[in-house]
Formats: sequence, structure tokens, C-alpha cells
Amino acid sequence: MDSLPKVLDFVNEQATYQVARSGHFEQQGDQVRADAYRNRSKDFLSLKQFIENNCREKPSSNSIYITPNDLIGLPPELIAELNISESDKQDFLLMEVVEDLGGIASIDKIMIRVYHKTGEILERQKLGAKLYRMISKNLIYSLPNKKGVYSLQPVSEEEEQNMED
Repeated sequence: MDSLPKVLDFVNEQATYQVARSGHFEQQGDQVRADAYRNRSKDFLSLKQFIENNCREKPSSNSIYITPNDLIGLPPELIAELNISESDKQDFLLMEVVEDLGGIASIDKIMIRVYHKTGEILERQKLGAKLYRMISKNLIYSLPNKKGVYSLQPVSEEEEQNMED
């Protein structure tokens, strides 16, 4: 599932299914199963409410640069028509790696994960220059007081202080 509306539709379908099964077992005289299905339906509806209240779709970036999120849901024919360079593809890989690492990662962790993912050994100096260019495009952010640590979202100094070393 690649979008929040699809997840919400799925959760809603599950709640509806649970209600239908509850009705079926009520007609069969099996109140225990009917109650279990009804309770699961309530749980799915609570989950739906939680998702709606706490999860937001990532907004399209205001940047003029293409991000991996901009490509979600696009047909391959359109992606083929876009001006996506090899450099952009490497940006996407690095953003994906940082996301895989929890949204915040050191340059060492990035190098290790890229190796595990692609088998490619990145040179630290070239990677540092690449990350610096990505910062200037607002594709990633450096942590204010931690050298060589990058995130996908801006991190305040207060949040940074709460992080483990």
C-alpha cells in the first residue's frame, strides 16, 4: 500500500467485513463469535480514527527538485519522460538509505547501507560533497551540532540534544 487513502480504505473495508461477519454469526445464534467480530470492527474503526488524526500524507515538496515522493503512483511512461539524471537517481538512493536508517543517519551508516544495498563502495569525500549538494537542494538536512549526521527532516537543536550519540 503506497498511500494513506489506500490504507484508510483497507482499514474501512476490514471494519465493514467484521460487521458483516458479526451479523452472520448473530443469525447463527453464536453470540460469542458475533461479539468478537463486532469488537474487531470497533478496533478497526479506532485504528482508522487514529490514522486520520495522527498520520499525514507527506506533502509534495515545494522544491523545484524532484524527490522520490513525487514519483509515487506515477506510471512508468511518465517517469520515462521526466528529466531524471543519474545524479538524481543517486540522490534518491541516498534519501532511501537515510529513510531505511530511521530518517537520521551518520555518513558511516550511509556508506555501510549503500554497500549492503548495492554492493557499491562510496568514497567518503565524494559522498560528503554529494550530501552537501543535497542539503543545498533541501533534499536532506544536516544536524546543527553533529558533524556528518544527516536527516530527511529539519531537526531542531532541542531534538538533537535528546538523541543518543
